[in-house]
Amino acid sequence: MSNDHLPKQNAARGRLYKGLAVGLGILFGVPILVLISNAKDLDRALLGLLAFFIGAGLVWLHQLGEQHTASSADEVLASDPRPPLVYLRSFDDDEDAVGLEYSLSDVLGDVGPFVAIGRPGDKLPPIGVSRSYQHHEDWQPYVINLLNRAALVIMLAGRTKGLAWELKQCATRLRPERLVVLVPSQRESYEKFQAVAREAGIPLTLPPFPGRDAARYEADHISGLVYFDNTWQGYFSGFPKAFWKGASHEIATSSTRAGPRIRLALKPVADATGLPIKMPGTNYLLIGLVGYLTLALIFLGVMGWLLSIGVLK
Repeated sequence: MSNDHLPKQNAARGRLYKGLAVGLGILFGVPILVLISNAKDLDRALLGLLAFFIGAGLVWLHQLGEQHTASSADEVLASDPRPPLVYLRSFDDDEDAVGLEYSLSDVLGDVGPFVAIGRPGDKLPPIGVSRSYQHHEDWQPYVINLLNRAALVIMLAGRTKGLAWELKQCATRLRPERLVVLVPSQRESYEKFQAVAREAGIPLTLPPFPGRDAARYEADHISGLVYFDNTWQGYFSGFPKAFWKGASHEIATSSTRAGPRIRLALKPVADATGLPIKMPGTNYLLIGLVGYLTLALIFLGVMGWLLSIGVLK
């Protein structure tokens, strides 16, 4: 059978791209920082703009390298004996869900192999969930095999017929506590998903779209998630603020605090399934940073006030 359906990855090229990104970052980064520190205001602004565009290009080059070297779902499953965690979604949502996939991979990557079916026509696999690319006639048996082994299934609510089939398979093959439905922030998308479930006669109860109080905080355009009890009754779990939660690396990588919020919303699922989903601790580095900046601002304010009244000259 032809491999024309597979992405055109080249591992050697990927390693080259990543090496170039790091090397060029060092080559250009240090001189630009020196120039910025010695430049006048206008020149400093122009150099800062140049540094931004160079940095963006190097990030893109490194991500391109990551796509070329990414392992397929089949490789990941072959190397990890743990039950898989399966991500199901409409292919139409792939473009808008890149950040979500990255956050989910960060949350669930330590629990087991996190895998999905790849979108037909992908030139390269997106960064995030490991993908398996199947011929049209093979994708349904492949999904069934994954569901029969899955420790957890994460489904992004959508409205396509393929997703309706997958939801029906989940209701047939999974214990209820092993299915999680991600609720998009757009009411229309979720209500269409509810309609698809009803029309397909799927025996589960989805809660209504959450009100503003229940879904006050978002994570990567998701309002929260739905988990199920042993009767397939669904319950909405919203995202907490979680500003002071999470690992130190998440300070700069998520303006919406997506990782900690997703972890906390998954706590009922972790309790019901026994899966070792790590809950976020208090981020003392962030607390220290905010405290330091607050004290610095107070100090500058006091110094300015003392100068204004003539105490300091």
